[in-house]
Amino acid sequence: MRAGPFMQLAVTVHHDAASGVWYVHDSELPGLHAEAPTLDALVAIIEDVAPDLIETNLPRGADGAVPSPELRVQHVVRAKPARAA
Repeated sequence: MRAGPFMQLAVTVHHDAASGVWYVHDSELPGLHAEAPTLDALVAIIEDVAPDLIETNLPRGADGAVPSPELRVQHVVRAKPARAA
C-alpha cells in the first residue's frame, strides 16, 4: 500500500479448478472476502463491495476524508514447463 494522496491496494485472486470458483486469496483491503464462478464476476463483486469496506475499514485522513484508493486485482499465473520438440 502506498501512502500519500494516491493509495493503491492489491487484491490477489486465485482459481480453484476443483470447485470451479475464483476467490480472493489475499487483499490489502481489510475485510475483503469473495468468490464467484468467473473472474469477471469476481471483479464485479469486488467493485461492488469495495466502497463500503473502504468506508468502514480504512482510516480517515487528517482532513476527515475517506481515502479513495485504486484497487489492483491481480491473478498470478504459474507457467508450465515447455514440452520438448
